[in-house]
Amino acid sequence: MQTAGIKELVSEVLESLPEPHTEDVIDDAFQAVEANPKWLATYDMLVDRHGKQTVNSFFGWWVSRYEERGSKDIVTAKSKLADNYSKLGGPAKKMGKKLKAQGALDVLAAYYQTNRDSMPASVRGSRELIQELIMEGLPVEEAFSQAITKGRNS
Repeated sequence: MQTAGIKELVSEVLESLPEPHTEDVIDDAFQAVEANPKWLATYDMLVDRHGKQTVNSFFGWWVSRYEERGSKDIVTAKSKLADNYSKLGGPAKKMGKKLKAQGALDVLAAYYQTNRDSMPASVRGSRELIQELIMEGLPVEEAFSQAITKGRNS
Protein backbone atom coordinates (compact mmCIF):
# COMPACT_ATOMS: atom_id res chain seq x y z
CA MET A 1 0.00 0.00 0.00
CA GLN A 2 1.23 3.45 -0.84
CA THR A 3 1.25 5.16 2.57
CA ALA A 4 1.98 2.10 4.69
CA GLY A 5 5.57 3.22 5.26
CA ILE A 6 4.40 6.61 6.51
CA LYS A 7 1.88 4.96 8.82
CA GLU A 8 4.54 2.62 10.24
CA LEU A 9 6.99 5.48 10.81
CA VAL A 10 4.35 7.56 12.60
CA SER A 11 3.37 4.60 14.80
CA GLU A 12 6.96 3.98 15.86
CA VAL A 13 7.68 7.65 16.51
CA LEU A 14 4.49 8.21 18.54
CA GLU A 15 5.31 5.23 20.77
CA SER A 16 8.60 6.91 21.65
CA LEU A 17 7.12 10.27 22.67
CA PRO A 18 6.40 10.95 26.34
CA GLU A 19 2.75 10.82 27.39
CA PRO A 20 0.51 12.72 27.45
CA HIS A 21 0.98 14.07 23.95
CA THR A 22 0.46 17.80 23.62
CA GLU A 23 -1.50 19.70 20.99
CA ASP A 24 1.87 20.05 19.23
CA VAL A 25 2.35 16.30 18.84
CA ILE A 26 2.72 16.53 15.06
CA ASP A 27 5.69 18.89 15.37
CA ASP A 28 7.04 16.84 18.29
CA ALA A 29 6.94 13.76 16.04
CA PHE A 30 8.73 15.58 13.19
CA GLN A 31 11.41 16.74 15.66
CA ALA A 32 11.84 13.17 16.92
CA VAL A 33 12.37 12.01 13.32
CA GLU A 34 15.03 14.69 12.84
CA ALA A 35 16.86 13.54 15.98
CA ASN A 36 16.88 9.83 15.09
CA PRO A 37 19.15 8.84 12.16
CA LYS A 38 17.19 5.64 11.43
CA TRP A 39 13.86 7.46 11.29
CA LEU A 40 15.37 10.29 9.28
CA ALA A 41 16.70 7.80 6.71
CA THR A 42 13.22 6.24 6.49
CA TYR A 43 11.64 9.68 6.13
CA ASP A 44 14.10 10.63 3.35
CA MET A 45 13.37 7.36 1.51
CA LEU A 46 9.63 8.05 1.75
CA VAL A 47 10.15 11.60 0.44
CA ASP A 48 12.14 10.22 -2.50
CA ARG A 49 9.29 7.81 -3.26
CA HIS A 50 6.24 10.05 -2.67
CA GLY A 51 7.42 13.66 -2.50
CA LYS A 52 7.77 15.86 0.58
CA GLN A 53 4.27 17.35 0.40
CA THR A 54 2.63 13.93 0.32
CA VAL A 55 4.77 12.48 3.11
CA ASN A 56 4.25 15.48 5.37
CA SER A 57 0.50 15.62 4.72
CA PHE A 58 0.03 11.93 5.44
CA PHE A 59 2.44 12.07 8.39
CA GLY A 60 0.21 14.70 10.03
CA TRP A 61 -2.94 12.83 9.02
CA TRP A 62 -1.70 9.58 10.58
CA VAL A 63 -0.66 11.37 13.78
CA SER A 64 -4.14 12.89 14.14
CA ARG A 65 -5.71 9.51 13.30
CA TYR A 66 -3.67 7.69 15.96
CA GLU A 67 -4.34 10.47 18.46
CA GLU A 68 -8.06 10.51 17.56
CA ARG A 69 -7.99 14.29 17.66
CA GLY A 70 -8.97 16.87 15.10
CA SER A 71 -6.98 19.78 13.72
CA LYS A 72 -7.57 23.22 15.13
CA ASP A 73 -4.89 25.72 14.07
CA ILE A 74 -2.12 25.66 11.48
CA VAL A 75 1.11 27.07 12.88
CA THR A 76 4.77 27.37 11.88
CA ALA A 77 6.79 24.26 12.67
CA LYS A 78 9.93 24.18 14.78
CA SER A 79 11.01 21.10 12.85
CA LYS A 80 13.05 21.63 9.70
CA LEU A 81 11.16 18.80 7.98
CA ALA A 82 7.87 20.70 7.76
CA ASP A 83 7.04 24.34 7.19
CA ASN A 84 3.86 24.17 9.26
CA TYR A 85 1.57 21.71 11.01
CA SER A 86 -1.86 21.51 12.60
CA LYS A 87 -2.21 21.75 16.34
CA LEU A 88 -4.51 19.01 17.55
CA GLY A 89 -7.58 19.77 19.61
CA GLY A 90 -10.61 17.83 20.66
CA PRO A 91 -11.88 14.55 19.33
CA ALA A 92 -11.68 14.03 15.59
CA LYS A 93 -14.85 13.45 13.67
CA LYS A 94 -15.71 9.80 13.57
CA MET A 95 -14.21 7.83 10.76
CA GLY A 96 -16.38 5.51 8.76
CA LYS A 97 -16.36 1.78 9.06
CA LYS A 98 -13.12 0.10 8.02
CA LEU A 99 -13.58 -2.03 4.93
CA LYS A 100 -11.76 -5.03 3.54
CA ALA A 101 -9.93 -4.61 0.23
CA GLN A 102 -12.77 -5.76 -2.02
CA GLY A 103 -15.38 -3.67 -0.19
CA ALA A 104 -13.20 -0.58 -0.48
CA LEU A 105 -12.61 -1.29 -4.17
CA ASP A 106 -16.37 -1.59 -4.74
CA VAL A 107 -17.05 1.75 -3.00
CA LEU A 108 -14.19 3.38 -4.92
CA ALA A 109 -15.45 2.09 -8.28
CA ALA A 110 -19.05 3.17 -7.65
CA TYR A 111 -17.99 6.67 -6.59
CA TYR A 112 -15.63 7.00 -9.56
CA GLN A 113 -18.32 5.91 -12.05
CA THR A 114 -20.76 8.45 -10.63
CA ASN A 115 -18.25 11.32 -10.57
CA ARG A 116 -15.68 10.58 -13.26
CA ASP A 117 -16.67 13.51 -15.49
CA SER A 118 -15.62 15.95 -12.76
CA MET A 119 -12.33 14.23 -11.88
CA PRO A 120 -8.87 14.89 -13.26
CA ALA A 121 -7.38 12.06 -15.31
CA SER A 122 -4.51 11.79 -12.79
CA VAL A 123 -6.86 10.30 -10.19
CA ARG A 124 -6.77 6.96 -12.03
CA GLY A 125 -3.13 6.55 -10.99
CA SER A 126 -4.14 6.85 -7.33
CA ARG A 127 -6.43 3.82 -7.09
CA GLU A 128 -4.29 1.99 -4.51
CA LEU A 129 -3.97 5.09 -2.33
CA ILE A 130 -7.71 5.78 -2.45
CA GLN A 131 -8.48 2.15 -1.69
CA GLU A 132 -6.10 2.22 1.29
CA LEU A 133 -7.70 5.35 2.71
CA ILE A 134 -11.20 3.90 2.33
CA MET A 135 -10.03 0.69 4.01
CA GLU A 136 -8.87 2.84 6.96
CA GLY A 137 -12.35 4.32 7.28
CA LEU A 138 -11.94 7.63 5.45
CA PRO A 139 -15.15 8.59 3.64
CA VAL A 140 -14.87 7.98 -0.11
CA GLU A 141 -15.23 11.70 -0.96
CA GLU A 142 -12.31 12.61 1.33
CA ALA A 143 -10.19 9.74 0.03
CA PHE A 144 -10.62 10.99 -3.54
CA SER A 145 -9.98 14.58 -2.43
CA GLN A 146 -6.70 13.62 -0.73
CA ALA A 147 -5.59 11.64 -3.77
CA ILE A 148 -6.40 14.53 -6.11
CA THR A 149 -4.49 16.93 -3.83
CA LYS A 150 -1.55 14.52 -3.78
CA GLY A 151 -1.61 14.40 -7.58
CA ARG A 152 -1.46 18.18 -7.82
CA ASN A 153 1.46 18.38 -5.35
CA SER A 154 3.56 15.54 -6.78
